[in-house]
Amino acid sequence: MKKTFLLFVVFITLTTVLQAQKHDGKSRMSGGDKQHHHQTMKQLTPEIQTFMQNHFPDAQIASTERDQDREWEIRLSDGTKIDFNKNGMWEDVKSKDKAVPASLIPDAIAKYLNANYPQQQVLEISNGKHVYKIELNNGRELLFDKDTGAFLKIDD
Repeated sequence: MKKTFLLFVVFITLTTVLQAQKHDGKSRMSGGDKQHHHQTMKQLTPEIQTFMQNHFPDAQIASTERDQDREWEIRLSDGTKIDFNKNGMWEDVKSKDKAVPASLIPDAIAKYLNANYPQQQVLEISNGKHVYKIELNNGRELLFDKDTGAFLKIDD
């Protein structure tokens, strides 16, 4: 009888612990209103797949998140973070310590940067509605007109 009771207590304890871990795993995975996934390129939208093939062809995806607004955040194994809107258009690319791909930087902006900041790297580029915002590795943030690529100002 004692063995049966002890086995019953162990069974209930294990079941409770496993259910708690399963529930905790679900809340961490959902991140509130976000879903975390480890995905392959094939599981992303066609727009995001094309973007990744054009600008990050050899990159390894570490994780992806998709929030309730259907916006995506992709993290690469090198620490680069890429945000996409619900239509699959990129909004922001941020690298921790290396330059973002030159293919992301419009020609007019690249020429300005080469002439005025030749020793600096672009660590972040944001694709806004009317402007591109560029952050250099010296911490300086620059704004450029989205249509012409003309320098607008240093963003303080």
